[in-house]
Amino acid sequence: MISTILKRLQFAIRYQTFKKIIVKPDDPDKILICHKGALTILKRRCPHQGAPLETGYFKGNTLLCPWHGCKFALKTCTSKSPLQM
Repeated sequence: MISTILKRLQFAIRYQTFKKIIVKPDDPDKILICHKGALTILKRRCPHQGAPLETGYFKGNTLLCPWHGCKFALKTCTSKSPLQM
């Protein structure tokens, strides 16, 4: 099973067929994000109100929470809540 996941991940990175994916079935609290050729691991839920970040969207090099727009800088793994924006 793990080898299948790794093969799919390698294919996706090579051909840029996805922007984000949940990885590690034994750790469902994390997501691996592939965006513009870079990989980042984040917690799956937004710290603001627990929105699932895998349903978020990208604006530049930032992942935005789908519920309230919290920003997650993918290069530095830092975030800003809506109150800080």
